Amino acid sequence: MRMASVRFHTSDELEEMDLPYVEGLLYEVQSMRSRLDGQEATLHSAIGVLRGGIGPQPPRPRPHPGADDSDSDAGSDSDSGSDGTDAGPNGRGGGGPSGRAERERLARAKRLEAHPDIAEALNNGSISTEQADAIMKASLDHETKRQLLADAVCETTDETLAAIKTAIHAADEGDAERKFRRQRNLRKGLCGVDENGMTWININFDPVTGAAFKELFDKEVRRQFQIDKLEPNPLKLRSPRKIGADACAVLFGVSPEDLTIQDITNETAVTNADAATPETSSTNP
Repeated sequence: MRMASVRFHTSDELEEMDLPYVEGLLYEVQSMRSRLDGQEATLHSAIGVLRGGIGPQPPRPRPHPGADDSDSDAGSDSDSGSDGTDAGPNGRGGGGPSGRAERERLARAKRLEAHPDIAEALNNGSISTEQADAIMKASLDHETKRQLLADAVCETTDETLAAIKTAIHAADEGDAERKFRRQRNLRKGLCGVDENGMTWININFDPVTGAAFKELFDKEVRRQFQIDKLEPNPLKLRSPRKIGADACAVLFGVSPEDLTIQDITNETAVTNADAATPETSSTNP
């Protein structure tokens, strides 16, 4: 077991120190953050093993930050060490991550299980979390990733990202099928509702599917512009972005011209009912 610690300074304390020393402290914190990300992934994996080998798992739901801990097993002030640390191993630790952030961390833990060499480098502080994520997510063979990892130890994160991009282009060169498979694997679709009640959509298609969709989109945009040419009231003319949104709605089977106030009222009621789940995502099988 390796031990590591960080001393927390106030702004007043830091302002009395030399600049190089403060910069060194910041470097240490950045390195520690990456090591903690690696340790967190290891803890998620350990919880999965202790629950029966079902892969990385989140901990039990923590007590609410405002809850009374007196009757719970979540720890108490007596758990805190006498060496100036803020909390013991059972400490609640604030509000914790959001559900979305928790899922992202579990996904990282699963990737690190499949890349033990990267996990070791991250836990040692040899690479940053961003470097680890980028190498693991890259559509490259194991040997190329191994070389990228070896180089990353002596590189900045920006240099590693550039090296990954170069390696991907090199692997794609002369292999159109491999390139298409990689692009196809990057497709994604997201849909949600923002704070104004506006529905947003974000889609990434592979080039073939995207070209087919763009052809339909461009055709519908031209049709929508023709509709506006017949509009006698200049105040009702739509901006190009509004026309683009209406064109997408038509392609998705929704005709903006047919919407009524009753439709809008009903949709608002549905949106309010679904407010607890504002975002969904999907990818094609």
